Amino acid sequence: MESLNKNQPDVIDKDEIKEKISTIFNNKIGDGFSKEELQSIFKDGELRYKDEIPPGYKDDTKKGFYLHKETKYIRKYGDLVFWKEIIIKTKSDKCQYVVLISDDGKEDWWQEKRGKKIGHRYELLDEIYNNCPELKAFYMYDTSGFMKYSKEYLKIKVNEQSIIETKDILEFNKSNNHN
Repeated sequence: MESLNKNQPDVIDKDEIKEKISTIFNNKIGDGFSKEELQSIFKDGELRYKDEIPPGYKDDTKKGFYLHKETKYIRKYGDLVFWKEIIIKTKSDKCQYVVLISDDGKEDWWQEKRGKKIGHRYELLDEIYNNCPELKAFYMYDTSGFMKYSKEYLKIKVNEQSIIETKDILEFNKSNNHN
């Protein structure tokens, strides 16, 4: 046990992975919304969800909220808040390329044909391109798709078994409604 314990990272040890992740995301995270901005997004969400305008309308039956720094976040509007954050960050930073990786497999994010995902919803493309004039390309993948394309186009070493396992987990979650 003593030898295993020596190799076990301690919570007070330097966390190299956390430091690398922090470096990657430094100055790349938006400021969030004020209470007033959130209220406006929630009102917009009511109208969008009635007309099934993506994203998030499939979460319309979610109940509850959570508080963060005295701000109330209504759960059913989480996807919409996230989407609005993406648009604002893309526009303010004048991003030319955006890659969104999401394992939310519901039809309020993905275009489906005959039960198969064929890509992101066209309404999402329309909204982000209309709001972000500098944007040249928006890509959206689930985790397994991102891993597959990273391996293929970026020549990143990704174990094929990892891609298969990730895809299996996504399929399992979809079939058991864990989205």
